Order: sequence, then C-alpha cells, then structure tokens
Amino acid sequence: MLVRAHDPGGCIRCDLDASSNDAVGKIKGSVGAGGANAPADVLTVQRLLNGVAPEDGGPVPLLAEDKLVGPLTTGAIKRFQTEQKLAVVDSRVDPNGPTIKRLNEVSAPGRRAIEMLRALLGGTVPKADNLGALPAAARQALRLQRVQLAIGPLVELARKAERAAEMAMDHLTQGARLGAGPAGAFRRADLHFALAGRPQARAIAALRFIRTTFSRARTVLANPRPSIFGGSPFGTAIFDIDPLGRPWHAYSPRQSADTGRADGVTSGRIYLCDRIDFNVQDLFVHILMHETIHFVDDETATREIDDARDGYREGAFRLTHEQRMHNADNYALFATHVGMGRARLVASQPSVAPHVPADLP
Repeated sequence: MLVRAHDPGGCIRCDLDASSNDAVGKIKGSVGAGGANAPADVLTVQRLLNGVAPEDGGPVPLLAEDKLVGPLTTGAIKRFQTEQKLAVVDSRVDPNGPTIKRLNEVSAPGRRAIEMLRALLGGTVPKADNLGALPAAARQALRLQRVQLAIGPLVELARKAERAAEMAMDHLTQGARLGAGPAGAFRRADLHFALAGRPQARAIAALRFIRTTFSRARTVLANPRPSIFGGSPFGTAIFDIDPLGRPWHAYSPRQSADTGRADGVTSGRIYLCDRIDFNVQDLFVHILMHETIHFVDDETATREIDDARDGYREGAFRLTHEQRMHNADNYALFATHVGMGRARLVASQPSVAPHVPADLP
C-alpha cells in the first residue's frame, strides 16, 4: 500500500509494507565536526541531544531535527561533552564511542514530552516521569486527546487560509486601492506558492485551487455528520492510531492504493505514530494539517498534492511554483503562517526563520 508518510526529517511517498522501525539510539557513522554526517545518524543525535535536560548539557533552544549538521548541532555536541566532563571534547559523536554511550544514558525525550503533555492536558496525564514509562494504550489515549484539542485550531487555520487566498485574489483583480490587508495576503501567498511574475489569470487560478483545497479541509475537519457505513469520517474520526508501529509522525494511505487490508489500514483515515507525541502542540497541529491536505486532494496527475523531493520545511521555499502547488508542506506552512503568525511558526519550526520575512507577522 502506498502512503504519504511524515518522517521526522521530511515527507516521503513509500510502501507501507516495505517500512520498518528505526533503531533507536544507534548510529552507523560519526556525527558532528569532521564526521560522516549521514542524515539518519544526524537525526538520531539531534533527537538524543533534544532529550537531554538543559542542566545536563542539553541544547537551549532545542535543535531543529532536520538531519543537517551546522554550528548549532556541533555546538550542542560540544556543550554536552563539556557539561558531562567527558575525556574528549571534540564536537563529534562516534559509533560506540563515549559520547553516544553517555547520550543514551542521559537523554530522555520522554521526560520533556510528558512535562509538555501535563501542561497541555493537566490531570488526565497519568503519573510518570517519562513518556516511555506509560503503557502504549495510555500514550495513544493522550494522543487522541491532543487531536480533540487540535480540531478547533485546525478548522480556524483552514478558514484563515481560505480567506487569505480570497483576499490575495482581490489584490490581483483590484490592486492597491483595497489597502494593506489584501496586499499582505498576496505577499504571504506569494511567499509560500511563488505567484509573483505569473500571468494574472494563472495566478488567480492557482489561488482558486488553494482556496478550494482549504475549503475541503475545513469541511472535513468541521463536519460531524454521520456516515452511512457507521461512525463519522469527519472531524476527529479521520485521525486514528497507527496499528503497525511505523517510525514516522503520521501517514496517509493513497485512495488508489486502498485494497482492503486485513490489518484495517484504510485510505479513510490519517494514522498517527508514536513519534508525533514528542512535538510541541503547534507543530502537532501543523503535521495534522499537512496530512489533512493529503486526505482531501484529488489523486490525479494535475491535482494531487503529494510530497516533493526535498520539499519539507525550509525546502518548501526552494521549490518552483508548480512544485509548490503540489507539495503538502507548502499548504501546511501557509496555513500555519496565516493562522498562527510568524512568531509561532518560527518557534515550532526554527529552520524556516530565514525564509519568512520579519515584516510578515
């Protein structure tokens, strides 16, 4: 079954049955200054570092888990080595070396995650000092509670994105005389979909497509009407727990690949995996919007909204106009920017900061 999967470091189309769980806490090559820096190994180290409490040498702020080695990641490795008083402080993590060994001993992403959940959900979170200490059923129940909290914001994000597309069209057809609102809406749409320089008719057609996509998303997320097949295919009911233990944040099966599986996985649901639990709520909402865009698209060559190669987070700003129109993260970034504002978008996804102008709040 083909699915669109939201991996911690990107988004991919892949075969659900060809996937398997990642090894946790292990690296095959060196990471950091002078290291091999294979993307999967970098992601492992970034996640381990983010699980270290600041008083133990963890990074402040948290690293972007982007599989890329830069000064923030090497600096975080050095800080950890220094705070832990390791014999070698070289800004590098080697397989089977003292730094990776100590990281696995000290890192507890679940500790930060359960503190976040307790702040978000209050007394419904069972007593534990680490998310990993909770039974799977308890974690899954908390995940669905977060979905309940997210539905209202998701509907509002879709509504605001839909309205922003309309205002951008007004700007194109009526110009600056409408004022700053429509002009700002067009700048945001242009930032995320590269509309400037397009013939007016093509730009308006693109904005209509964007508006329709968010209208579909809003309808699916907000409409609780029952299905003739039982239950509801709308609202919180489109989100379900991944039954297969896949190593992603979430995934959406393609409708054309739906063959009636014995395990019950169907294109009528978006599946949430264990890794999504570690994300702050704004990023959690962003991921749900990303997957909802997949859920409502038309799976045709001209209208499918898929995941472009290297089109995740900051990569979305480097795509061509045509690629952006068919890349789910451009829609999710646009909705998060319009609905939450620049400050919250950047706080939850620091790697996009250089691409979002400060004068587009």
